[in-house]
Amino acid sequence: MKWFWRTLQALLALFVLLLLVATGGFFYSVHYIKTLPVEDPETPLTSWINSTEPVSPVAAPWEIAARQHQYAPLDIAQFIRPPLRFGPWTRWWWPGNLVTTDELQREMRLFAGVGIAGVEIQPFAISVSETDRDSVRWQQAGWDSPEFYEHLASVMMEARELGMGVDLNNGSGWPTGGPQVALEDGLRQLLHSERIVHGPSRVEFELSAPAMPAATFGAGALGMLGDIPMQTFVPDARKLVAVVAGRVTNNERSWQPWDFLDQVTLAPESLRVITDAVSDNRLVWDVPPGEWAITTLWQLPGGELIAGGYAHPKPGYVVDHLDARRMRANQDYLFREATGLSPYFGNPLRAFFNDSLEFRQERHWARGQLDEFENRAGYDPRPWLAALLEPGKDQMLFHAVNIRTAPEYALGDQGTRFLEDWDKVISDLFRERYFQTLKDWGAQRGLAHRLQAYGGPSDIIRAAGESDIPETEQLYAGGSEMFMKAVSSGAHIAKKPLVSAESFIFLGRAFMTTPVKIKALADKAFSAGVNQLIYHGTAYRIEGSAARGYPVVDGWYPWQLGLLSTDYSENWSYWEHAEQINRYIARCQYLLRKGEPDTDVLVLYPGLGFPQGYSNPAEPFDQGRFEGEEALTTDTADPAPGRGTKRMRSIWRETRSLEQQGLSWEWVNEHALSTATFDNGEIHAGGLRAGNLMLHDIDAVSPSVAEHIATLKKAGLPVRISGIAPHRQHGLLNSDEGDARVQHVFNDLPANISFISERTLFQHPQIKSVRRRLTDGGLIQFFSNPTAQATTLTLQLGPQYSQAVWLDAWEAKVTPIKTDNNGEVSIEIPAYGSIFLWMDTTQSIDFEPHSFEAVQTIPLENWSLQVAGADIQTAGALPGDWLLIPELRNSGGPGIYSTTFTAPADIEARREQGHDFELKLNQLFGAATVSLNGTQVGAALVPPYSVNLTAALKAGHNRLEVKLTPPRKNRLVSAIENSEPGWNAPDIVGTSARVSAGLVGPAQIIESAPTAH
Repeated sequence: MKWFWRTLQALLALFVLLLLVATGGFFYSVHYIKTLPVEDPETPLTSWINSTEPVSPVAAPWEIAARQHQYAPLDIAQFIRPPLRFGPWTRWWWPGNLVTTDELQREMRLFAGVGIAGVEIQPFAISVSETDRDSVRWQQAGWDSPEFYEHLASVMMEARELGMGVDLNNGSGWPTGGPQVALEDGLRQLLHSERIVHGPSRVEFELSAPAMPAATFGAGALGMLGDIPMQTFVPDARKLVAVVAGRVTNNERSWQPWDFLDQVTLAPESLRVITDAVSDNRLVWDVPPGEWAITTLWQLPGGELIAGGYAHPKPGYVVDHLDARRMRANQDYLFREATGLSPYFGNPLRAFFNDSLEFRQERHWARGQLDEFENRAGYDPRPWLAALLEPGKDQMLFHAVNIRTAPEYALGDQGTRFLEDWDKVISDLFRERYFQTLKDWGAQRGLAHRLQAYGGPSDIIRAAGESDIPETEQLYAGGSEMFMKAVSSGAHIAKKPLVSAESFIFLGRAFMTTPVKIKALADKAFSAGVNQLIYHGTAYRIEGSAARGYPVVDGWYPWQLGLLSTDYSENWSYWEHAEQINRYIARCQYLLRKGEPDTDVLVLYPGLGFPQGYSNPAEPFDQGRFEGEEALTTDTADPAPGRGTKRMRSIWRETRSLEQQGLSWEWVNEHALSTATFDNGEIHAGGLRAGNLMLHDIDAVSPSVAEHIATLKKAGLPVRISGIAPHRQHGLLNSDEGDARVQHVFNDLPANISFISERTLFQHPQIKSVRRRLTDGGLIQFFSNPTAQATTLTLQLGPQYSQAVWLDAWEAKVTPIKTDNNGEVSIEIPAYGSIFLWMDTTQSIDFEPHSFEAVQTIPLENWSLQVAGADIQTAGALPGDWLLIPELRNSGGPGIYSTTFTAPADIEARREQGHDFELKLNQLFGAATVSLNGTQVGAALVPPYSVNLTAALKAGHNRLEVKLTPPRKNRLVSAIENSEPGWNAPDIVGTSARVSAGLVGPAQIIESAPTAH
């Protein structure tokens, strides 16, 4: 038995050692976070106010052009070949100041050459620390240097020459701030300490400082491990807010610091403020009978440092976004005279950009918070402050990984109502002190503010109207259409001409993005009301980057650790097809910026914010996942969705039912609804008009909005109530009276009613649609098919439209519409396909019609395939998905498919008669470039995967070659699994899921003859 005891002793010793290491690591991390050396700037932040000269507000050139286009007649020639300004933009990552003028200008010309209309410059650093000071990598930390602004000037001049636009990230990294921001100028947060006492008794004790929150420790430790300072914690800078006592009715407080669901229940009627019992930081209080929780509330600096790619040698605090004066001062510093940027304001410098509200605070706290709350909500918040306390409540890291939390104190329905009031006040403060302040600052200088106004308790819809160019994204909330529509609806209400989207970005899906995915994801954004796509993104090319320690596969690439993006640059496998893809996007954006939004149903938005961890597997392309793809470990499906996610999924099912009936919809918030009017059969809410209103699973509305809905209903507006009906008001003040007013309204309103549309009528289980109403009475409607199967769409056109055509943005084709006697028309939309319908009542639609019918099919068989030396012969159809072929499972290609066929002997005569010969590929994973008889004739990128062969076809024997470029993911995974030298391990792949690749048969050539008109 000696071996047993010796083994047990060894295991115990190992356990003790690990415990000591973990304990030591914990205390070292705490020490690191508390003592992080961040120096305050020599010049106070507020001294920079008005260091950039404001001018009289004028309409910026971009907005003038957008408005002119919006109301100008549709031009078929411009649709077919749209000007550069309608193309997508890209987020352009610079490695700080490790750039050269020659390379910057070369890349600008490269972008313009493939149809990219503008760039958002993001100076970005990857793990640069003091140890790099003597290396070339240190130049990454060169943002805000004179040399950096010289490089910016060279790009501005090149952009003018090319007719491109430029946006600037608001500083370096996000949220905005920098070395100009002192600790006192940074964000504030609310923390607490707690003591449980029993009465009747007298207690006397020193008020204890708040402990470091778990989220602060996590962020700070993460920064320490990554050598990127992320968080400081300065409890000595605390200021007392209040001391509150409440009688405990149930105490389930856990001793475990990682238990974020433990809770103490307090009797709401017992809450009292006992701050007057404090003197010299000591509390003396006579405790009533029972168990009581004494909560000391402190405000102190948030200590959040810019961590997102921050490219400066000195750590920089995030500026207080709830302080308008400091926000203005921050802007004046970032665009001060020394930057030399003012000559470019408006041309080509269009906007400054602020990313989403990614803050790392426990609870937001504004200067003057208590007075602001009382003035806005109408009552003293101090007795209820304990209701605010919840681990990581305003901490984006907690929400990003779906950490489940509960409030520290349960205060019943009254506590819930107080939280509604609190969140509304915080939302209004963000809107007024941040969004409006920066929009006004930019307007005085001819600059737009492009803004992602979400990520916290914000009225997303109203906030979208407080930026010049509201922006949504396809990463947040899994790229949900419900979320994207919240931003676009807010933009439409506020009559904004542009709605942008940070696009083609999903966690864990880098190196998997093919042209068909770009198109399908673009269509999803377009269907959600977006009309300006911004690639996320493009990395600057560093010569010899491998020798400088950057990944050898792609060179310098800022997301090598996070896998948040494909590098849409020359490194992208499909860059040779970028111009064709961008032409499609430009044609769509040309049309979707025409006229004004037109919809059938307004849906009341449920409250504030949007669940960040939201996912909905029933929604197309949830988190970027396509049909048949393997789920990833990085997918953020919430195993226990909260109320916000459950309600949003319920509303999605209801709106999906509307869409299947051919009805389009947009969100409306209470603020817009409160002033909406009903005229000529339509509700008008700002820039939105619709024929119907729906409330689904809305339990609370303000009494005045409820009564206004009743007024609109009486005027003739169809109102549908489904799911949970409103039965109470928001907020605490006069809640009994408010609840009664809400109940009085909705008890008298009918529930489910039928909605109708007088625009276009169709019913389809999958089709997505969005409409624009033209100023001349015409209509543009976009239809997209988000499935992997072709489908037929049948429409019944309204009798008021005398002329109608199909506009195919991928093929740049215009096709006349022929209806039957009932006014019906049908069209087949391919897998992941789309089509525009243009109907007009006045002007003549000029076009050259294109219409063909198939007359012959030539099957293609006996293929050979060569990939990296492997030669695969087949006796019939194509060999299929490479994932199923052992020799090709790990290949990065390209693969060359070849075959021969015999064409008709009278091919010349058929060509003269206008016959077309088109190659049809059944399915492909990647991109296919097609050559016939040694001549490249085109590319098959999206379904129906067809290429016209007519010009290169010859009578008799023909040789066909198809070069298939697969996604790079499988090759990278294989290299990492096999530890191949020269490949940068999990840095650049992260997940081991492979994807389909190759051509899947059958393949054929279809001869078509023109039909007579």
